[in-house]
Amino acid sequence: MEEFCITFTHPLPVQRQPSVHLPQTTTKKARSVIDLEVRALLAKKAIKHCHGSGFVSRLFTIPKKTGGIRPVLNLQPMNQFTKHQSFKMKTIQQTKLGFLYNVSKSQLTPTQQQDHLGFDINTQTMCLSIPPQKVRDLCRDALRLQKTKTCSLRHLSLFIGMAQATTPAVSPASLHTRKLLQLENQALAQGLLWTSPVRLTTSAVDDLHWWIHHLNEWNGLSFIPETSTQEVFIDASDQGWGIIYNNHTLKGL
Repeated sequence: MEEFCITFTHPLPVQRQPSVHLPQTTTKKARSVIDLEVRALLAKKAIKHCHGSGFVSRLFTIPKKTGGIRPVLNLQPMNQFTKHQSFKMKTIQQTKLGFLYNVSKSQLTPTQQQDHLGFDINTQTMCLSIPPQKVRDLCRDALRLQKTKTCSLRHLSLFIGMAQATTPAVSPASLHTRKLLQLENQALAQGLLWTSPVRLTTSAVDDLHWWIHHLNEWNGLSFIPETSTQEVFIDASDQGWGIIYNNHTLKGL
């Protein structure tokens, strides 16, 4: 594994004698978890001791879905000095299984339902679905965007990414992010910053309406390929689309 170097847009402000004390509000349990995490990272040589001046990023904890707490390194203060780089998350189909595994994150007891990579895999129904908590989060975020009608370009992009990531379990996910994605692309083409405000169009609000009111009924998709009974060919252009099937013609914009 090669080292990753962060690209800075300008020099970081440093402290000669940085304070490393945790806030007084940090609980005893949280302090213990942070201490164990630091020891583990030192043992893996993922971090190393440093002395003298430096830029400080603090550690804090958040609750886990499965119970317990997780340590998090707060790098937000550093973001203003780094070059923003966009990336796409891999879908479940793009993820390849290897030989390395993590025992603490593995399910060693045979089960017919498993949460994996943000999806519920059910081998009884042979379906892939998104968990209830994720459904609630998507509906909540869509409702918030719909009510405000204006959001930052980054917030819009985050919602599109989360919505499109459900495609393996929600078949119309790409269809109902099309207008939102079109709005994002137009904003980027105009040279807007990620922090710039974006006004939602009527069609973009319609996309959000679908996520609020129809996500539950479309949640769940078989991961066993179905045998096709009919084959249909379609064509599209910048002005519209068309289809002919059994002497029936459909078209639209």
